[in-house]
Amino acid sequence: MGGKVNAAEKLRLITPTADATFSAHLHTTGRIPIKWYEAGRGQILERLGYDYMIGSALTWNGSYAEEKAKRSAAEEHISVTFTVRDTRGSDNRRQYYRVIIPNKG
Repeated sequence: MGGKVNAAEKLRLITPTADATFSAHLHTTGRIPIKWYEAGRGQILERLGYDYMIGSALTWNGSYAEEKAKRSAAEEHISVTFTVRDTRGSDNRRQYYRVIIPNKG
């Protein structure tokens, strides 16, 4: 698991103040909270973003996974909704995250 988190952190180094980053093909699903500070009007603002790790549930005939008789990298998907309210002086950005597990019939 540490290697997967390290892979997500490498993307965060490219975009340190992004509200969200998405790393795929990690064979797991997860969300890591990231905090940073920004200068505001006469104050320091604490910001919160997330690094999302998502598996790759993409399959196709003749794929590597099929060839090696392996199952899909992840069976779940994620849904993230971003919202912003108009309030001043606070971090009003929100991310609503949920894991979707498809029915297996």
